[in-house]
This record gives sequence, C-alpha cells and structure tokens, in this order.
Amino acid sequence: MMEGKLMKLIGITGGIGAGKSSVSDYLIKKGYVVLDADKVSKELLISGSPLLLHIRNLFGETILNQDGSLNRKVLSDIVFSNPVKKAILDKTMHGKILEIILDRLKNFSNEKVVFIDAALLFEANWDSYMDQIWVVDADVETRILRVINRDPLSREEVIKRMENQMERKERLKKADYILDNSKSKDELYKQVNELLNKL
Repeated sequence: MMEGKLMKLIGITGGIGAGKSSVSDYLIKKGYVVLDADKVSKELLISGSPLLLHIRNLFGETILNQDGSLNRKVLSDIVFSNPVKKAILDKTMHGKILEIILDRLKNFSNEKVVFIDAALLFEANWDSYMDQIWVVDADVETRILRVINRDPLSREEVIKRMENQMERKERLKKADYILDNSKSKDELYKQVNELLNKL
C-alpha cells in the first residue's frame, strides 16, 4: 500500500483470455479511472524509444520490423519458448511500467478509487501496492477459445502462454474478490456492480 494515499487502489488481474479488458472497459464507461499496464508497456516500446533499443540489444534485430517498430509476435515467440529470456524481459519491463503508473496516480489524487489493470500483477509483485485485488476468471477451455478467436495464435501457443503465467489455483487464492466471467457479459457486469457498491 502506498503510504499517505487517500485513494483506494484496486488491482484487476486474471489469466490470458479471462476477460480483464471487459471489466476495465465497463469501469471506464461508468466513469472510473483505469490505468492499463499493457498500454503503458506499448508506450514504452514505441519506435526509437531507449527501452526498445535496449530490448533489441538483449534479443537481437529480429524483434524489429523494417520500419523500426517492435514485432510483438517475434518477441513473444522468443520469450514464451525460453523461461530465462522471459524473466529477463519481465525484469526489464516491470519496474519501468510501475514507475509510470505510480507517477500517473498523482494526476488522480482526488479520485476515491483508481483501478490498475495488469495481467502480471502477482508475478510482478505489484500486489503489495494494492488495497484490493479483483481476479477475473473463467474455465481454461473457455479462455483458450476466446484467445484463439481474438488473436492469431494456435491452441498450443495459447497453452504455452498460460503456462508462463501464475497457476489459476494460486491466482484465485490470492484474490480478494473473484469475478466469474464464464457466462454472459451482463452476468459479469452484475458482479462488478456488486463490488462497486461495497466500495
């Protein structure tokens, strides 16, 4: 928890395909502030940025497209097939992303609550900064099908990514609240509203 802060900081996390974005999008529509770790990561890795050049030095020229932008597919293929390289990338990125998120929180000092959307909230050890953690969850098969329908990934690639995240059972154990996203969006939003009413 951040010393001296009045706002409540709530982490939203969940395994790939669980539906974190659905929760975040709904909260934004309701007028809440959501800081998205993935969006911050993309900002940090724009063409020509010092961090992108550093990552190129770590992983090689193949991670760049011809125009100098990041080829996310190539970088993902490298790190999701090599736990050591994934650990290097995570260590490089997590601290920088957290630094920016904490800095941006200063702009929302009048907010009663701010949400942090982060897939690797627990893996990055950001849970210690949160007052509350919501884990969005769905059964494994539902999640696999969602990702295959959303991204150009094979079933094997999705499973490999799941294996690189915290085990579902462990994630659920660490949650303050679990949002079951295995049914309709309306069912999910109903659960979100119930939690908002408790704040």
